[in-house]
Amino acid sequence: MLVCEFIQGKAAEQELAFSPSELVDISIWAQRYYYKKYEGGDYLVNAVFNLAKIYERKDGAVRVVEPAKRELVALMKLHPEQFARDIVVPSPYMAPNGVRYLNLRFNEHFEYEKLLALDDFSFDRWMDDFSDEKISYVLKRIYETGRNDVIQVPALKTEYEMRDFEGFYDALKSYDDGEDDKKACAILDRDVPLDYKTLCALSGLNETRAKESVARLVSGNKVDKKYAAMKDKMEPFEKGDFVKIVDSVYEAYTKDIIYTDNVFKIVELLDNGSVKLADIKVEVPRNNIEAIPMDGVHDRNIYYDPIIAASYVAPGQPIPVHRSQRGVYYLDGLERTRHNNKTLRQIVEGYNCQFVHEVQHCLREEINSDDLKLDETIKRSM
Repeated sequence: MLVCEFIQGKAAEQELAFSPSELVDISIWAQRYYYKKYEGGDYLVNAVFNLAKIYERKDGAVRVVEPAKRELVALMKLHPEQFARDIVVPSPYMAPNGVRYLNLRFNEHFEYEKLLALDDFSFDRWMDDFSDEKISYVLKRIYETGRNDVIQVPALKTEYEMRDFEGFYDALKSYDDGEDDKKACAILDRDVPLDYKTLCALSGLNETRAKESVARLVSGNKVDKKYAAMKDKMEPFEKGDFVKIVDSVYEAYTKDIIYTDNVFKIVELLDNGSVKLADIKVEVPRNNIEAIPMDGVHDRNIYYDPIIAASYVAPGQPIPVHRSQRGVYYLDGLERTRHNNKTLRQIVEGYNCQFVHEVQHCLREEINSDDLKLDETIKRSM
């Protein structure tokens, strides 16, 4: 009926013979006419996609004509949420063990790699532009899986209807959060020095997802609450900083000396990315050292021993005795020393220091000298 109306207008009462370009024009007209029904809901979803599949042979290849793609893109832009709900297909699945799953995929007729191949249109950006972030999330997750694949997640309810984006989102987000927490927890359980930059690199999570995961794990008491204050990025190492050698390579560097604690001072930062450590004869690559956490375990034999200015002693008065704080945990030593009406420990806490080398940087900034020392009794030569 639609094609007949168009033909009557183009070639009434003549013997009909159409060129390929004219047949394309007829098909485009039919596509455009059908799309006018979209807003009113009087349409078949598969027809919306199939009417856009108007092909031409060009440069030895068969492809969808550009006007047909532009008609479909115009429809997507005019009715984005309705279109999004039309392209997502849910289906239930029950495993042999009785567990219910939700399968999600794009409509098989929505061949976006063919239908949306335009230089000035991005399906990615179109999915990102929804004001409803839940719709964007669902579309992007299915898109990441691939057009011919199905994403399967545990179902959170018995039935899912078409266009139930709230339900789709809840199921996907619950599954994704669980997977993120597994990845983050596996890294946090290693008890290695971490900032969010390192956590992201090791887990494969982006910063937003990593922070959300750590917040869930901390609130659920699944990891130490110290991670609630984890920094985006720890301060870089400097000459004079205390660091530890990565446990997996510790023995390779300590054949000639044994430290009861894995604590070494950087004596030089080399241009080739390596460092020289006190008592270690060979250069150590940067990726073989790491920060020392302020946990009373790894840093237990570091103490604060400030330089005491010489005292004026009047004739006949006793000479004051200044005792070393060796054996006193450095944070306790900082608590005993005041600067600008605060203890040095209060100042360090104000800097949100989480690693020993950050304490050193703080002290250098505040009093021009960190004065942290390592108890030499922890080491002995072989």
